[in-house]
Amino acid sequence: MSQWYGLLSGLGFSISYTTSGILSGLISQKVNRKKMLGIACILWSLTSIITGSVNSFMVLVAMRFLLGIVESACNAPSYSIIGDYFPPERRSTANAIESSGVYMGGALGSLAILLIKASGWRYMYKFCGISGIILGCICFLVVKEPPRGRYDVMKEKEPTEKEKAQLLPA
Repeated sequence: MSQWYGLLSGLGFSISYTTSGILSGLISQKVNRKKMLGIACILWSLTSIITGSVNSFMVLVAMRFLLGIVESACNAPSYSIIGDYFPPERRSTANAIESSGVYMGGALGSLAILLIKASGWRYMYKFCGISGIILGCICFLVVKEPPRGRYDVMKEKEPTEKEKAQLLPA
């Protein structure tokens, strides 16, 4: 299995993650972002549960590929919602906190080694998957879909000749 680690951790995941991330951005502009986040989290978690249950290498590769797709579906709606939750002067901090979640997750993920040693890698995937489904459901209950463009700055447009003429006294 170690000879295929590069395929599972790199290519099998990265290609789907990077290419579907663009599509996710386009989709998040048209749908309810809160629902997109919740669904992506639940689907992401289901791929983890299935990964912990497979006995086929090809299904394992497919789950890694699907994981890349659904994981990438979290980025665009997350940043978009942050842009509508926070005014421009606080948005950098909000984005930094959101981005730090990736690294905090990685740090906590290293603790999975303890769970693997105690119960095995399959249990760890199932435990993480069930936890993610719970968090996805919490997303539906807690996250509110803010109005789009709440803090967008509207540029004042130059009046047309007709509008200028209407503004002048007769």
